[in-house]
Amino acid sequence: MKVIDKLLNIPFFYKSWSGLVNNKKMDVINEILSEFEFSHVLDLGCGPATNTHCFSQNYYVGVDKNKKYINKAKILYPELNFYNNDITKIEFNETSFNLIILNSILHHLADKEVTELFQKLINYLSDNGSIIITEPLYPSHNNKIQKFTMQLDRGNYFRTVSEYNKLYSPFLTVVKEIRYPLTIFGITGWSMCCRQLKSK
Repeated sequence: MKVIDKLLNIPFFYKSWSGLVNNKKMDVINEILSEFEFSHVLDLGCGPATNTHCFSQNYYVGVDKNKKYINKAKILYPELNFYNNDITKIEFNETSFNLIILNSILHHLADKEVTELFQKLINYLSDNGSIIITEPLYPSHNNKIQKFTMQLDRGNYFRTVSEYNKLYSPFLTVVKEIRYPLTIFGITGWSMCCRQLKSK
């Protein structure tokens, strides 16, 4: 495990690092969310309640496999529901969500895991519910800066848009897409793609 991975496993360091970029990601997600209503939220890979402040007035369930993150989230929002579990393995009984959030999670999962996850999620998605994903895209061949930031990232499965399409197009359709640069100190470290998906 790289030193940066060890540091990011600690909630304080993770929130400090994600704070540099997460506001922009949530601005784009909120732009999409402003166009429809939701009440039951499933936040997969929620971290130490990274995005929870945006959904604290809803019925909210956050899931993360990092126990330290979940313990911190429970302290911050004791009234909400947090589970320490692998998002690919968690099960819910008779629970229906009209919003499922995956904020920069899929590039941590292999293709088979992503496909199986979406097959599971459509069973938890209510009629007319939406899945929101935002992910860094695989950098172009000559983009050295983005290739460098990709190497620093804990995720090992950066993909192109067409590669993502192949993974979930059998079950989901793209309703809206926003592409945007994610910058740190004025430098574009990642090219991002945020999508609203619905069941076919």
